[in-house]
Amino acid sequence: MREVRLLRLERPGTRGHFSAGRPLPEDPGERDGVVTIAELPADVLGHGVPLRRNVPGSDSAVPWTACRRHLLAAGPVLRDLVRERPERWPGLVTLLPADPSP
Repeated sequence: MREVRLLRLERPGTRGHFSAGRPLPEDPGERDGVVTIAELPADVLGHGVPLRRNVPGSDSAVPWTACRRHLLAAGPVLRDLVRERPERWPGLVTLLPADPSP
């Protein structure tokens, strides 16, 4: 997740797409960049966090369920990405809010 934060620092204005309910940008180039950044936390939250539980002595062995639910509820870009490609992140699909636009 550190790298995701660094990417957001390099691209001012992208944070709101992940935590403030801001939808995808209209501009195709900007839109592609935000979607690409969204794929990174989706991979970490969908695959990396569950795998980390298997690492003995990991300080991140907790399920992170509340954090993952919060990020999906707060970020329409991440939420829509998981809805569009459920086969890629099946562990996140079950954590999606019931209402498509919370």
